[in-house]
Amino acid sequence: MVSSGLVYRCICYCAKEILPWRLVLGAYSFPWEFDGEKAHYVFLDALITADLRGSSANLCVIPFDKDVNAYEKIALFFDLNKTYSDFYEKALGDPLLSEFARKYMGWRPRLTSLWWATIIGICQQNTGFIQGWKMLASIIKLYGRKTVIGNTTIPIPPAPLDVLKQPDLLVKARTGYRAETIIRVANLFVEKDEDDIGYDELIAVKGIGKYTASLALVLARREYWRAPIDRWLRKIVSHVYRVDEKHADRVYHEIWGDYQGLAALATTIALDAVPLRKALERIDNGILVPTIIDKPTPANMWKFTNYW
Repeated sequence: MVSSGLVYRCICYCAKEILPWRLVLGAYSFPWEFDGEKAHYVFLDALITADLRGSSANLCVIPFDKDVNAYEKIALFFDLNKTYSDFYEKALGDPLLSEFARKYMGWRPRLTSLWWATIIGICQQNTGFIQGWKMLASIIKLYGRKTVIGNTTIPIPPAPLDVLKQPDLLVKARTGYRAETIIRVANLFVEKDEDDIGYDELIAVKGIGKYTASLALVLARREYWRAPIDRWLRKIVSHVYRVDEKHADRVYHEIWGDYQGLAALATTIALDAVPLRKALERIDNGILVPTIIDKPTPANMWKFTNYW
């Protein structure tokens, strides 16, 4: 267990931004991070909390460092200084994301560390949504790293050194061949400062390709001009925009430009990250927002407290 140690006073901010907060907080959140009303996230040198029980989102920062600027931390985590109006204007006219844009106008991903974003990308390689996120949940639980503030205990991902000290836990987490890649990535993040790691450094690691590196930088740096296109998304692009699959990457870039990565994430949420055949059926039937309630999806995985 890792305690936060000395913490400084809680600083709260009543969000003026009109956002689909339930999806902002709930998308890709484990049950210990969001319960439908309250959220807790450890982000770098602070605990960020959110409470939706009032008339607006009440956001708080509990810094572990006295020099933390509370509003800047919240704004960075939720990207509050950006409206994304140009993205949503484009999405409203898109055959795939128009309904999502109307229902969830203003949604944007929360920020995560590049280390954990890379592990997310690795665990999504050659597998489905549920299996990939089960691996991630198992990694968090098996390494047992937690932050404790008062009566609140929040499981958090292992640090790179934790992985290198107990690499066998990756096998127990059923990561399969991905374990070796995770260990190589852990070595990279021990050897280099995270700020000095970018696309070139990630892509140089055996087991990391364009998709994984791009996804990691989309999640951790908001480099939305990168396109994390895998076979699932490539087939969908070909189907929706009626282009040959070999031209899908180029067409996606032409359509979304600097927002390719954001559009890709929105697509996984809109289609509940279902397997490809079902995704294509949903597109043909016009089911283009999250609808599944009986099993975990990117939008509702926080509801399944006994699943992870």
